[in-house]
Amino acid sequence: MAVPPVLVIGDLLYDMLAKVDGDVTLGTDTFVPIRVAAGGSGANAAAWLAHSGVETSFVGRVGDDVFGGFLEGEMERVGVTPHLARDPSLPTGKVFVLVDGAGERTMITDRGAGEALGPDDLPETLFSGGHLHLSGYTLSGGSRREVATKALRLAREAGMTVSVDPSSVP
Repeated sequence: MAVPPVLVIGDLLYDMLAKVDGDVTLGTDTFVPIRVAAGGSGANAAAWLAHSGVETSFVGRVGDDVFGGFLEGEMERVGVTPHLARDPSLPTGKVFVLVDGAGERTMITDRGAGEALGPDDLPETLFSGGHLHLSGYTLSGGSRREVATKALRLAREAGMTVSVDPSSVP
């Protein structure tokens, strides 16, 4: 049985990750290697789907900046077809991720352009069957909730199945 294509709608962030073994004290320097990666709950789900061989498209919003260009390239590199709105006035979202020795993550997030994802950023032509997956952050309010509502309506009209990742919605 063939796996249907998946449309993911959610957040795409520029992650800066630091593994810290021990305490971090405010007001001091802590020297550790820092790596960068594409991140965000929705983008991570899309990347794993594509890695598993599923035809995957992603809808999100990034700034019209070098970080947005990097993230678009990363999505393409892992096999996801990105449909990204480029915001001319808001920067691409970024997150500092501190990972302790046990793997517990603490995130400091600036959602940037992702905060402004709106219904007009949603290409209706992508709703032609298959499956819709919504990041839970699309339900956290404002124009993102309007995106989720519109996407659910379009998915229903197209006969698509739907899933929602509740993640850690505030």
